Amino acid sequence: MNNIRSYFDAEKNESLLFIAAGLLALGCSVYFIGWMKKPFYYGMSAPLLLVACIQIVVGTTVYVRSPKDIERVNSYITNDLSAIKKIEIPRMQSVMKSFVWYRWIEIALIITGIVCFVFLKKRNG
Repeated sequence: MNNIRSYFDAEKNESLLFIAAGLLALGCSVYFIGWMKKPFYYGMSAPLLLVACIQIVVGTTVYVRSPKDIERVNSYITNDLSAIKKIEIPRMQSVMKSFVWYRWIEIALIITGIVCFVFLKKRNG
């Protein structure tokens, strides 16, 4: 049971790092939109804002959910070990697929930022 707590505590701590990165990205985006009046920063601000929102939402969700996950998995071990195979492993596979989606969305947003930079540079340059 200590291993379960250790795993979810580490997940919870990592989610704080994700939230912090999201808040930093949010602050940068707001700064770029409000004070940096150059195409590079305009092009970067919108995708950065979307990445920030994803990071903050995902990080907060994981942070809030972790204590319930500890209780749930502990109850599986105590009451119904087969639930690990039937419920927890498929749930974790789904979570891992979600993280793949988040990665591709963030890559797409970075590419969008680069495209906006190039487009705005030609328009304003």
